[in-house]
Amino acid sequence: MDGVWMLGPIIIKQTWLMTVLLLVVGFYLSSQLVKEVDNQARPFSELYWNSVFYFFIVFQLSTLIVNPMISVKDPLAVLAMPSGMKEWLIAWGYLFVYLFWKTKREWTVRIKLLIHILVSYLVIETVYFAFNQFISNGYPVSIVQMILNIGLLILFFNQKQKQVDAHLLLCRLVFLYGAIMGILSIVIQVRMLEMAVPSWYYFILVFVSLVSLNRKRRTEDIVRRNDKKGIVVIGILVLLLGWSSMSFVMNGDEGKETSLSSSVAIGNIAPDFSLPTLEGNEMSLSDFKGKPIMINFWATWCPPCRAELPDMQRFYTNHDIVLLAVNGTNTESSKAHVDDFVGKMGLSFPVLTDLNGEVASLYQVRPLPTSLFIDETGTIRDIHVGPLNQERMIRQLEQMVESK
Repeated sequence: MDGVWMLGPIIIKQTWLMTVLLLVVGFYLSSQLVKEVDNQARPFSELYWNSVFYFFIVFQLSTLIVNPMISVKDPLAVLAMPSGMKEWLIAWGYLFVYLFWKTKREWTVRIKLLIHILVSYLVIETVYFAFNQFISNGYPVSIVQMILNIGLLILFFNQKQKQVDAHLLLCRLVFLYGAIMGILSIVIQVRMLEMAVPSWYYFILVFVSLVSLNRKRRTEDIVRRNDKKGIVVIGILVLLLGWSSMSFVMNGDEGKETSLSSSVAIGNIAPDFSLPTLEGNEMSLSDFKGKPIMINFWATWCPPCRAELPDMQRFYTNHDIVLLAVNGTNTESSKAHVDDFVGKMGLSFPVLTDLNGEVASLYQVRPLPTSLFIDETGTIRDIHVGPLNQERMIRQLEQMVESK
């Protein structure tokens, strides 16, 4: 399968490695913008990296909090689920509480840490969006957010050179980011990396920045002057913006060009197939031509598959989409076991039994779960390896509707 490496039972997606690489590049570039901030203070550096580490840990583990009932029954399955918007907000909340607790008597350190984290985030998101474009309501939102981020970074660099008070600068940056993103989020769907965060979050940032401005506490100057590195970093980000804009104009909104194989690929017509349901009725993909379709390949023994089933059920119930769950029945202990499992889970969407693994072979499916999104013309619009949460399913459906 293109884009996926299999090491025994372990799945390694090339997009994961690309994301890690983009994070490393983003952290490096941001360090060049704020490297002078207490550069010799070891506790400052440790606190910054501890904050980053704890953020990612909480982001991954808070799925146990978001899905308490499933966590009790099947914690391994829940941990296999990708984290979504709720987990993202919990992680940011924990990050702020952690920083305020660790710096409760060190106002200057707290302000500088928050500036460092904000600048790091703006740089990382800009680099990420350069290679992961997305649109909303026909607008290239990723490019709009790149322009906003670079504008804020230019403001930071300019104010840094003027030796503006750190507290005042932080409030200005947070206010502008929250206000602009909040207004944009009312009109179009903006994101924090992959997360569609609600408007109220951005307006909370605006409120906090205004309240904080009333605290007339002077902090020492941010950094020593270092024009060259800052200019180089901003120049690189502007070049990425230009490259991303050109790529969008040339490629339009066709999306990613990843594929499962030469025949089962994004942009190609999905191969037709017929399989019996658990009830014994024959069902074909072509029966649903003219409707948006999600095909999900899964098995009861697969923890990530079990994790995404409740979200699939909610997605199916609340949205106008055909959902075909193709069970790898040839890998199950028995068809009766699958039938019993589906009953206990309360699944109402069609479950097809791939008794000989022929359809999984036709679609070149190896890792489970694997999901395909097919538009009304029968064209494959997205292929996703690994579990999905409802948030990502909805996003993919909206993208299919917008591309009509």
